[in-house]
Amino acid sequence: MGEKRAQDQPADRAAANIAANREVANRIRDVAKWLILVFGAIGGVLLTGTQLSSIGEDGTDLGVAILGFAVGLIGAAIALGFTVVVLLPTRITLTKLAEKEKKSLIGRLVAEDDGILDGAAKTIEEFAEVRNAAIAAVAKARVDLESKRKTASAQQLQKDLEVAETKRERIGGISGELLSLALTEKVKRRMVIATVAVFVGGLLVATGIGLFSWATNQDGSEPIGEAVPMRPSGGFVRLSRNGRETLAGSLGRRCGTSHLNAIALGGPPNALEMVAVPDPRCKAVRFILTPTVGSFDNQRRVRTTAVAIPGR
Repeated sequence: MGEKRAQDQPADRAAANIAANREVANRIRDVAKWLILVFGAIGGVLLTGTQLSSIGEDGTDLGVAILGFAVGLIGAAIALGFTVVVLLPTRITLTKLAEKEKKSLIGRLVAEDDGILDGAAKTIEEFAEVRNAAIAAVAKARVDLESKRKTASAQQLQKDLEVAETKRERIGGISGELLSLALTEKVKRRMVIATVAVFVGGLLVATGIGLFSWATNQDGSEPIGEAVPMRPSGGFVRLSRNGRETLAGSLGRRCGTSHLNAIALGGPPNALEMVAVPDPRCKAVRFILTPTVGSFDNQRRVRTTAVAIPGR
């Protein structure tokens, strides 16, 4: 009974270590899933929040907005791409570990601590040979036992098989523990790379959002002139293309819109209440002057005649 319990202890320890390593890998992957959700949401906001109609008529603003949008998406794609790699299945074998033993972290750990292989070998390459030899010994012992089961040596062959199987189980436990440790280290390394990518991608996303916001809020941030006093004042209105298209029908086809005589009735600088001064070519039209309609210059005095201001 004591011998059986002693044989079970290494297997139990290996199983516990394997479970612990897998738990670490699973937790790292859970963090990666949350990062994917966060940057997926950021990418969705960038896509759904794009309103190129709010960009000014200046081609520079449009170019900056497109650049910001592209930079933001590239940043989100970088963060997502490297984080998704953490979730990809990883296949590790002793053969691959042995090939990269000198360059890998596991190889260096084995070289520094012989206890990782429990004294079965000094290097991963040697351990792979020991593992293969243990498997071959079990196969040979079974063949020998089957061929000589009815002979006097059958009892000894049965004991040889049990010894070979015990050794193979011990080597298998060490192998499983080593592979699980290598898997955990590989997932950790991927997560470190993904973390760096998340910071770089986050910086690009923030830069892209900043550029896009700056480009789409140019018109609204520029005042069109001085605040108009409570009493009406005359001046000139320079209509924008949007303003000309909006007011052309009301002012008249022959009305000049580059220096439109108008009177400011009042209001804030970005929403002046105006009335066009009538003349033979222009009609008296009441309108609200916003940055998208045009700009007002009240420094130049306008000679006006009596104006009948239309009702609202």
